[in-house]
Amino acid sequence: MKQPEVAYLTKLSIPLQEFDMAKLYVPDKAYLVCSEGMKTQQIKVSSQSTIKIANGRLAATIKDRTGANFVCAKMVLAGAIIGVAIAAVVAAAIVLSGGTLAIGLGAMLAAGALGGAAAGLRTALIPCACALLTMGKDWAPVHPKVTFEDKKALIETSVVPCRFGGIVKILYSKEAAEALAAANRSKAIAGVAAVTTVAFLGGTMVAALGSAALALQSTYLTFGLGASIVHFGGMATAGGMSFGANYVYDEVKNYTHASEYIDGSVYTESDERHNQLDDVVEIATDKRTGAVGDALGSSEDIGKHQTAPLITNTTTTQSVTTNNVFVAGSNGTVVPPGTVVATQSTVTASNAIPLASPSRSGTTVILSNSESTIIRSTANTVEATRISSVTTSSTQFNNLGILSSTSKAYFGKYGLNFLKGMGTNMFFDAVRAGGNWLVSNELKAYSDALKTSELAARKSITVIEDEV
Repeated sequence: MKQPEVAYLTKLSIPLQEFDMAKLYVPDKAYLVCSEGMKTQQIKVSSQSTIKIANGRLAATIKDRTGANFVCAKMVLAGAIIGVAIAAVVAAAIVLSGGTLAIGLGAMLAAGALGGAAAGLRTALIPCACALLTMGKDWAPVHPKVTFEDKKALIETSVVPCRFGGIVKILYSKEAAEALAAANRSKAIAGVAAVTTVAFLGGTMVAALGSAALALQSTYLTFGLGASIVHFGGMATAGGMSFGANYVYDEVKNYTHASEYIDGSVYTESDERHNQLDDVVEIATDKRTGAVGDALGSSEDIGKHQTAPLITNTTTTQSVTTNNVFVAGSNGTVVPPGTVVATQSTVTASNAIPLASPSRSGTTVILSNSESTIIRSTANTVEATRISSVTTSSTQFNNLGILSSTSKAYFGKYGLNFLKGMGTNMFFDAVRAGGNWLVSNELKAYSDALKTSELAARKSITVIEDEV
C-alpha cells in the first residue's frame, strides 16, 4: 500500500533507503502531526501496560489516540473563503437597498477574508474538533499479525484520516514534528494572504466594472452613440498600454529568473490545495487581467478628460424703420411716407471643437439672457432696434482627443497611474514570493530534521518487528 508520506518524502528528496527497513513500532509519546495541522500532539498509550519498546516506553496499539487538537489550517483557509462570500452578500445587500459602502468593495472583501480566517482559527481551536473529525476511523495500516494485549500494533506508517481531508501521521522526534507543523502554519499564512489579495483584486475589479458601465452609460445618454464608442475605444487603448507595460514587467522577471522563485512551486508541488490557490493568483497577475483592470479603472477619468465646456453666444438684432417723407430708391422707385421696413440678423459664436459630440438637449444651462431696445428718430425716419443676447453653457465630447485623454487618464497627474495595474501585479508577486520563502524554509528545516533528529529517534526503538 502506497503511503502518502512516502510520496511526500520523495518530493523533498529524502533518500528512500533510510526508511527501507522493517517497520518500527510506535512508542508512547511519539509525535503526531496532521497534514493540515499547525500544532503537534503526542500519542498517549493507555490500551496496554506490558509491552515496552523504547527506553521503557509502552508500545502503542490501534486503540491509542490523542484527544488534543492539531489546529486545522484548512479550517482557517475555509474561514477566509467563507468570510469573502459573506462580505460579498452584505455588500450586495447594502448596494441593492440604495446604500453606499463605507469602504471600497475590494477592501471590504479583503476584510471579510481576514475576519473569516480569524473565525476559522477560533473554530480550529475547539479542543474536541480533531477527535470528532477522526472519530470512526482507525489507524491503518497496522501490523497484520502482532498484537499487544490482543490489540493490533501500530507501525511507523500507520495514519488516521480526517473528514476534512487531512491525514494524521507519526513522527519519532520533536524536531521533525515541529518543523512539519511550522511548514503547515506557513502554508496557512500564505493561503490566507493569497485569498485576501485575490478577494481585494476581485472586489476592486467588480467595483471598477460597475464604474466603467456607469461612465459609458453616462457618455451614451449625454453625447450619443458615437461618443460612447469613442469612449470605449479609449478604454481599449488604456488596456493595450497596460498589457504592454505588464508584458515588459514579465519579461524582466523571466530574464532575471525571478519568476522561478515567485511561482510558489516549492510548496505547491506537495500541496494540491495551494497549487489550486496559486493557479488563481496566477490568473490574477496575468497581463490580460491587469490590462482589463486598468481599462476599467481608467474609464471614468478618460470620460472626464475627453469632456470639455461648450460656451455658445447667440445675438439677434431686429430693426423696424418708418419713413416720414418720400424716399427715392436707386432703381427709380419712390417709397411713400409711413412705409415700414423690418430687418433681422442672428450671429452665433461658440468654442465648439471640430467633430466633437455636443451634449443633447436638456443639459444646457443659460448663463446670461439680455435684451435692449434702441429708438432713433430723425426728420426723415424713426428707427427702433431690439438686440437680444443669450449665452449658454453646455458640454461637448472631444472625439478627436482620444489619445491625449487616454494618456492623461493612464499616466495621471504625476505619471504613476499606470502602477494601478502593474502595482497589483507586483503586489501579488510579492505575496507569492513571501509565501514561497516562508514555506520553503520550513520544508527545508523539516527535511533536515528527517535526516538527523528523526533518524536518531528511530534508532532508540530497541525492539523491532522480527524480535516480537
